[in-house]
Amino acid sequence: MSSTETPDAGVAEMAAATRSRAVAAGIDVHEYDAVTGALTSLDRWCDSFRDVAAGYVRTGVAAREKGLAVTSGEAFLAASAWYYFAGSWPSSRTSTYQEAAQAQSAALAVLDPGAERLEGDLFRGILRRPASDSAALVVLVPGLDGAKEELWSLAEALLARGCATLVLDGPGQGELVGVQPPTTDYPAVVREALDVASARLEDEGRDVRAGILACSLGGLYATATLATEPRLRAGVVVSGLVKIPPYDALPPLIQGLLTVRAGDEEGARRFTESLDVTDAALAIDVPLLVVDGDADPLVHGDFTGRWLAEHVPGAERRVVAGGDHNIANARARWLPAAADWLAQQLDAPVVRAVRA
Repeated sequence: MSSTETPDAGVAEMAAATRSRAVAAGIDVHEYDAVTGALTSLDRWCDSFRDVAAGYVRTGVAAREKGLAVTSGEAFLAASAWYYFAGSWPSSRTSTYQEAAQAQSAALAVLDPGAERLEGDLFRGILRRPASDSAALVVLVPGLDGAKEELWSLAEALLARGCATLVLDGPGQGELVGVQPPTTDYPAVVREALDVASARLEDEGRDVRAGILACSLGGLYATATLATEPRLRAGVVVSGLVKIPPYDALPPLIQGLLTVRAGDEEGARRFTESLDVTDAALAIDVPLLVVDGDADPLVHGDFTGRWLAEHVPGAERRVVAGGDHNIANARARWLPAAADWLAQQLDAPVVRAVRA
């Protein structure tokens, strides 16, 4: 940045708000700080992140040509994260999510060759299997601006504990941003995804025992799904909610993200009006673990994890002191325990060997 350039007032705020999520998703903290520190305008956010991602793609291609599989896979994985977070600031360039998916596919080709891409009318997903012949399967659901590429570390934690994972993009998420608007019927998304994934695993002799783990708005989706999908035996909701405020009461960033995904402001308003699953939540009759951070700047108030813990019979709530949104700044203080809890609920086998 030259001495004559002054950053927009919102650049530092946006960089700080996104930092813990980006680092938790695999972006190097020093590189993140250098890239965001050089930004003078949020209008450059998407292009700057995509430039970094493209550099990692070039590294991945070069390493692959030299037969350096691990280096190639790690570079493509980094590219995927940078492409994904290029969309953190609302932009009409939604192709960055497709670029993130392509980079992650290139990474999986060498880091986990057994991973399988699944598609349906309502979802795009990645099915991964643990080292054991486990029948446990966890569906991972992202939030409003989430995508399957952000949930890599969550999937890794579950795979290490003997659970297969199916990480989803539903309508308005990841690859489907700009393709399908957000849906008011997310249980239909999970139902279709479970149909496809279960068929694959049952062909391998696995009698599937399924659970769900979801973050942020995904927690609302998971709540509705746990109430209606009999194949789900347990669920974990992180920084979740059961009802959101009206569109006009939402922060401008959230309004912008909703508008991009819904296609226009009118669609975003209609969608937010539909986001109330308080009645559905009362029908949940399987084990539920709710995990919240007590410093979450986005999800707090009456209709969040506390409400779930108070109204769903037998629900357990854990609060992480100082935890921000998705508790991305304190993964070590909740993810291992939550992954253990879910694996135990699904009777996943104890894993004694590193996954191939």
